[in-house]
Amino acid sequence: MNLFLHRGRKPEDFTLVKSLRLGSGQAYRLLFDKYHQKILRVSLSMGLVKEDAEEIVQDVFLQVWEQRQKLDENLSFNAFLLTLTKRFVIKKIRRSIISYSHQGNLICLKPVYHIETENEIIFNDLETFTQGCIQALPPVRKEILLLRKDKGLSNDEIALKLGLSKRTVENHIYRAFKYIKQHLEKESDIPLAVISIVIALMIY
Repeated sequence: MNLFLHRGRKPEDFTLVKSLRLGSGQAYRLLFDKYHQKILRVSLSMGLVKEDAEEIVQDVFLQVWEQRQKLDENLSFNAFLLTLTKRFVIKKIRRSIISYSHQGNLICLKPVYHIETENEIIFNDLETFTQGCIQALPPVRKEILLLRKDKGLSNDEIALKLGLSKRTVENHIYRAFKYIKQHLEKESDIPLAVISIVIALMIY
Protein backbone atom coordinates (compact mmCIF):
# COMPACT_ATOMS: atom_id res chain seq x y z
CA MET A 1 0.00 0.00 0.00
CA ASN A 2 1.31 3.44 -0.88
CA LEU A 3 1.12 5.45 2.32
CA PHE A 4 2.09 8.79 0.80
CA LEU A 5 -0.44 11.61 0.65
CA HIS A 6 -0.47 13.65 -2.53
CA ARG A 7 0.82 16.98 -1.29
CA GLY A 8 3.59 19.19 -2.52
CA ARG A 9 7.00 17.83 -1.64
CA LYS A 10 9.75 19.99 -0.22
CA PRO A 11 12.57 20.46 -2.78
CA GLU A 12 15.29 19.60 -0.28
CA ASP A 13 13.56 16.29 0.52
CA PHE A 14 13.62 15.16 -3.12
CA THR A 15 17.35 14.43 -3.19
CA LEU A 16 17.42 12.95 0.31
CA VAL A 17 14.52 10.58 -0.29
CA LYS A 18 15.94 9.55 -3.64
CA SER A 19 19.28 8.76 -1.99
CA LEU A 20 17.56 6.94 0.87
CA ARG A 21 15.67 4.79 -1.62
CA LEU A 22 19.05 3.72 -2.97
CA GLY A 23 20.24 2.81 0.54
CA SER A 24 22.09 5.94 1.70
CA GLY A 25 22.66 5.87 5.45
CA GLN A 26 23.68 9.53 5.42
CA ALA A 27 20.39 10.56 3.79
CA TYR A 28 18.54 8.52 6.42
CA ARG A 29 20.37 10.32 9.22
CA LEU A 30 19.70 13.74 7.70
CA LEU A 31 15.99 13.00 7.36
CA PHE A 32 15.90 11.70 10.93
CA ASP A 33 17.60 14.85 12.21
CA LYS A 34 15.18 17.01 10.26
CA TYR A 35 11.91 15.32 11.25
CA HIS A 36 12.28 13.41 14.52
CA GLN A 37 11.33 16.40 16.70
CA LYS A 38 8.20 16.97 14.62
CA ILE A 39 7.13 13.33 15.05
CA LEU A 40 7.77 13.66 18.78
CA ARG A 41 5.60 16.81 18.98
CA VAL A 42 2.75 15.23 17.01
CA SER A 43 2.84 12.13 19.22
CA LEU A 44 2.77 14.25 22.38
CA SER A 45 -0.09 16.36 21.01
CA MET A 46 -2.10 13.17 20.50
CA GLY A 47 -1.93 12.37 24.20
CA LEU A 48 1.17 10.20 24.62
CA VAL A 49 3.65 10.61 27.44
CA LYS A 50 7.21 11.46 26.43
CA GLU A 51 8.54 7.90 26.78
CA ASP A 52 5.83 6.49 24.49
CA ALA A 53 6.24 9.37 22.03
CA GLU A 54 9.97 8.64 21.78
CA GLU A 55 9.11 5.01 20.98
CA ILE A 56 6.87 6.22 18.19
CA VAL A 57 9.79 8.16 16.68
CA GLN A 58 11.87 4.98 16.63
CA ASP A 59 9.01 2.89 15.21
CA VAL A 60 8.35 5.40 12.43
CA PHE A 61 11.95 5.66 11.30
CA LEU A 62 12.46 1.91 11.52
CA GLN A 63 9.58 1.48 9.10
CA VAL A 64 10.99 4.24 6.89
CA TRP A 65 14.22 2.29 6.62
CA GLU A 66 12.43 -1.01 6.00
CA GLN A 67 10.31 0.60 3.26
CA ARG A 68 13.10 2.71 1.76
CA GLN A 69 13.04 0.93 -1.61
CA LYS A 70 9.32 1.75 -1.99
CA LEU A 71 9.69 5.47 -1.34
CA ASP A 72 8.71 7.94 -4.04
CA GLU A 73 10.77 11.13 -3.97
CA ASN A 74 8.09 12.92 -6.00
CA LEU A 75 5.56 12.68 -3.14
CA SER A 76 5.55 14.41 0.23
CA PHE A 77 7.88 12.73 2.71
CA ASN A 78 6.45 14.95 5.45
CA ALA A 79 2.91 13.66 4.79
CA PHE A 80 4.20 10.10 4.68
CA LEU A 81 5.77 10.53 8.12
CA LEU A 82 2.55 12.02 9.53
CA THR A 83 0.58 9.06 8.21
CA LEU A 84 2.98 6.59 9.81
CA THR A 85 3.04 8.55 13.06
CA LYS A 86 -0.74 8.63 13.39
CA ARG A 87 -0.95 4.93 12.56
CA PHE A 88 1.54 3.96 15.28
CA VAL A 89 -0.03 6.31 17.82
CA ILE A 90 -3.50 4.89 17.14
CA LYS A 91 -2.19 1.36 17.71
CA LYS A 92 -0.67 2.39 21.03
CA ILE A 93 -3.81 4.25 22.12
CA ARG A 94 -5.99 1.29 21.16
CA ARG A 95 -3.96 -0.81 23.56
CA SER A 96 -4.45 1.82 26.28
CA ILE A 97 -8.21 1.85 25.73
CA ILE A 98 -8.28 -1.95 25.86
CA SER A 99 -6.42 -1.75 29.17
CA TYR A 100 -9.07 0.65 30.51
CA SER A 101 -11.86 -1.68 29.43
CA HIS A 102 -10.22 -4.72 31.03
CA GLN A 103 -9.99 -2.80 34.30
CA GLY A 104 -13.70 -2.06 34.15
CA ASN A 105 -13.10 1.67 33.83
CA LEU A 106 -14.51 2.15 30.34
CA ILE A 107 -18.18 1.79 29.45
CA CYS A 108 -19.04 1.12 25.83
CA LEU A 109 -21.48 3.49 24.13
CA LYS A 110 -23.43 0.56 22.59
CA PRO A 111 -24.34 -2.93 23.91
CA VAL A 112 -21.61 -5.53 23.54
CA TYR A 113 -22.86 -8.89 22.31
CA HIS A 114 -19.58 -10.76 21.85
CA ILE A 115 -16.74 -10.45 24.30
CA GLU A 116 -14.28 -11.12 21.47
CA THR A 117 -15.28 -7.89 19.72
CA GLU A 118 -15.79 -5.71 22.80
CA ASN A 119 -12.57 -3.76 22.54
CA GLU A 120 -13.01 -3.02 18.83
CA ILE A 121 -16.59 -1.85 19.41
CA ILE A 122 -15.46 0.44 22.22
CA PHE A 123 -12.90 2.20 20.06
CA ASN A 124 -15.13 2.34 16.96
CA ASP A 125 -18.01 3.83 18.97
CA LEU A 126 -15.78 6.59 20.28
CA GLU A 127 -14.40 7.29 16.82
CA THR A 128 -17.84 7.31 15.16
CA PHE A 129 -19.32 9.61 17.82
CA THR A 130 -16.42 12.04 17.45
CA GLN A 131 -16.72 12.04 13.66
CA GLY A 132 -20.42 12.87 14.04
CA CYS A 133 -19.50 15.87 16.19
CA ILE A 134 -17.04 17.05 13.54
CA GLN A 135 -19.74 16.87 10.86
CA ALA A 136 -21.99 19.08 13.02
CA LEU A 137 -19.41 21.86 13.32
CA PRO A 138 -19.77 25.19 11.46
CA PRO A 139 -18.40 24.89 7.87
CA VAL A 140 -15.12 26.78 8.38
CA ARG A 141 -14.35 24.97 11.64
CA LYS A 142 -15.12 21.62 10.04
CA GLU A 143 -12.92 22.42 7.04
CA ILE A 144 -10.03 23.34 9.31
CA LEU A 145 -10.23 20.05 11.19
CA LEU A 146 -10.42 18.04 7.97
CA LEU A 147 -7.40 19.87 6.57
CA ARG A 148 -5.48 18.89 9.71
CA LYS A 149 -6.73 15.31 9.89
CA ASP A 150 -6.98 14.27 6.25
CA LYS A 151 -4.38 16.49 4.60
CA GLY A 152 -1.90 16.75 7.47
CA LEU A 153 -1.60 20.52 7.12
CA SER A 154 -0.05 22.62 9.86
CA ASN A 155 -1.87 25.63 11.35
CA ASP A 156 0.33 27.94 9.27
CA GLU A 157 -0.50 26.04 6.07
CA ILE A 158 -4.23 26.06 6.85
CA ALA A 159 -4.16 29.79 7.55
CA LEU A 160 -2.44 30.43 4.21
CA LYS A 161 -4.82 28.17 2.29
CA LEU A 162 -7.99 29.68 3.79
CA GLY A 163 -6.78 33.27 3.99
CA LEU A 164 -7.08 33.35 7.78
CA SER A 165 -4.68 34.33 10.54
CA LYS A 166 -2.90 31.57 12.41
CA ARG A 167 -4.55 32.79 15.61
CA THR A 168 -7.99 32.39 14.02
CA VAL A 169 -7.16 28.83 12.97
CA GLU A 170 -5.94 27.98 16.47
CA ASN A 171 -9.11 29.48 17.96
CA HIS A 172 -11.32 27.33 15.69
CA ILE A 173 -9.39 24.20 16.70
CA TYR A 174 -9.69 25.05 20.39
CA ARG A 175 -13.44 25.64 20.11
CA ALA A 176 -13.92 22.41 18.16
CA PHE A 177 -11.95 20.46 20.76
CA LYS A 178 -14.07 21.98 23.54
CA TYR A 179 -17.35 21.25 21.71
CA ILE A 180 -16.51 17.59 21.07
CA LYS A 181 -15.16 17.08 24.59
CA GLN A 182 -18.33 18.47 26.17
CA HIS A 183 -20.54 16.18 24.07
CA LEU A 184 -18.49 13.09 24.91
CA GLU A 185 -18.54 13.95 28.60
CA LYS A 186 -22.30 14.41 28.46
CA GLU A 187 -23.13 11.27 26.47
CA SER A 188 -20.82 8.70 28.05
CA ASP A 189 -19.09 7.54 31.23
CA ILE A 190 -15.69 7.44 29.57
CA PRO A 191 -12.70 8.59 31.65
CA LEU A 192 -11.63 12.15 30.83
CA ALA A 193 -8.11 11.01 29.91
CA VAL A 194 -9.50 8.68 27.24
CA ILE A 195 -11.85 11.38 25.91
CA SER A 196 -8.94 13.77 25.39
CA ILE A 197 -6.93 11.08 23.59
CA VAL A 198 -9.78 10.16 21.24
CA ILE A 199 -10.42 13.81 20.35
CA ALA A 200 -6.71 14.31 19.67
CA LEU A 201 -6.82 11.38 17.26
CA MET A 202 -9.58 13.10 15.31
CA ILE A 203 -7.96 16.54 15.25
CA TYR A 204 -4.20 15.97 14.98
